[in-house]
Amino acid sequence: MEKKTKARLILFFASVIAVLLIANSLVFHFRADLTENKAYTLADESVNIARSLKEPLYINYYVSTILTEQIPQIQNLVDLLHEYSRSSNGMVRAKVIDPEKNETGVKAESLGLQAQQYQVVKENQMSTNLVYSGVQIQYLNRSQVIPLVTDPGNFEYELSSAIKNLSTNRKPILGILSGKTSSGEDATYNTIRQVLGQNIELRILNKGEIIPADIQVLFVFDDSGLSENDARNVDQFIMSGKGVLLGLDSWSVEVSNPYGNNPFMPLYTGGGQAVANIFKAKRNPEGAIKKILPTYGLELEPGIVFDMESAAIPVLQIMGQNSMRRDMAYPLWLRAGSRQLSQTSSVTKNLSNVDLYWASSVKLLQGFDGQVLIKTSSQSLNQLEQPSVDPLQSASFVQSQLASGGQNSYNLAIARLGELRSAFEPENRSTWIFSTAKGRLVLVGDADFGSDLIAYTQSESNITFIRNLYEYLAGDESIMKLRNRIVVDAKLDLIADKSHKDAVIFLAWLVNTVLIPLAVVVFGLVRLAMRRKKSKQVFGEKL
Repeated sequence: MEKKTKARLILFFASVIAVLLIANSLVFHFRADLTENKAYTLADESVNIARSLKEPLYINYYVSTILTEQIPQIQNLVDLLHEYSRSSNGMVRAKVIDPEKNETGVKAESLGLQAQQYQVVKENQMSTNLVYSGVQIQYLNRSQVIPLVTDPGNFEYELSSAIKNLSTNRKPILGILSGKTSSGEDATYNTIRQVLGQNIELRILNKGEIIPADIQVLFVFDDSGLSENDARNVDQFIMSGKGVLLGLDSWSVEVSNPYGNNPFMPLYTGGGQAVANIFKAKRNPEGAIKKILPTYGLELEPGIVFDMESAAIPVLQIMGQNSMRRDMAYPLWLRAGSRQLSQTSSVTKNLSNVDLYWASSVKLLQGFDGQVLIKTSSQSLNQLEQPSVDPLQSASFVQSQLASGGQNSYNLAIARLGELRSAFEPENRSTWIFSTAKGRLVLVGDADFGSDLIAYTQSESNITFIRNLYEYLAGDESIMKLRNRIVVDAKLDLIADKSHKDAVIFLAWLVNTVLIPLAVVVFGLVRLAMRRKKSKQVFGEKL
């Protein structure tokens, strides 16, 4: 009886403690963050931004009930809002609102929130619902909207950036200068505008235009149409201590489609004869920016790079009256995986991959310090002569070249920080800046990685790469730290080496179909033997 009484007392007190903990959690918000870099705990930088507010800031999170019930990650977003409120000394006031039951009467669409279609299966029936998961932030008479939020790892960065912009009443400006872009045109960079537009103002610069002083960071894509005067303007922007990205390549590929279909989906007959989508490569002239690269300790090499670790291009193959779509590896659309990305640079260390299109290799000149951000795999080659850029031919071409021992690894992006000197000696020396100790310069051997091709190839990591480049070149350490805390993409890189891939597949089969079942059987037999032995000790040999 005494043992039963003790057991009952222990059970009673355990129940009381559990009830108290549950009741306490309704009043005091608490959670444990077990991620490696504490990505779900508010960073010190975010706490400092929240506590620097002079007036109350209101955050309204509009989220449909269907999402809160079916997607666990939504609770992480709500938890982060609680963290902001708790850490801000009452200056951040967050509220979660169901758009379908909104008592204010304000419709989510009128705020700029994006409705998404979401399929729900209930009682063996499928239905499609319009759902919302977006944030409205209000500070004084200013407001900003994050139209769609689903990723807890990226939420803190987006929210803290928006709060900082609203509280300082200053939206940073990114300038884009392109040799391909005519005056005022910006269609090529719609994806960048959509992605960065919430927190950054994107401004397309005209060729020959003096770079405005309010621009914090400059991206230059393709210098083939830029003049020496443009190069002087870029040089002085660098010398002023502001960050510059140079996206340049030695070859351009033009794609024409006489059938008016998707411009990047080649059409072939069953025998491999091209029907449409003519791919033509031409060597770019040495533009004004390329000429001054050696002064900055950098060089763009003349070839075009092929790599067996590549992205895929969709191909439509005509088979009589039928057609078949398939994805074909395209060695000229390079996909640098985590092994080819610098794990010590804040720009690339949290990325799963970066896609570059018809890229050239870059070089750090002797006597200069710099950091390689991206390189190719060892299964790559640099073609100096007229390349075969047709998707059906390029794969066989690179395989034959690699078979003859032509493979190597090449640098695709290099960053230089610190001392940089001007590439020009002007006649009017009074206003010219000849050097800077705070230079920030990144050279990427591709002019297309920031174009709308990233939407076509669904290169989400390129979007993150561009964001990281902006923060890195802007030198905003607090926001950059938030970018680095984003949850790492945990998906596995594709295994290019066939023998390695076969070994991994065999090991997975062996563990799952042989070793685990065998371990269960052995455990059962051992348990059975131990129980029989114990029974004999208790009941004797009669058993």
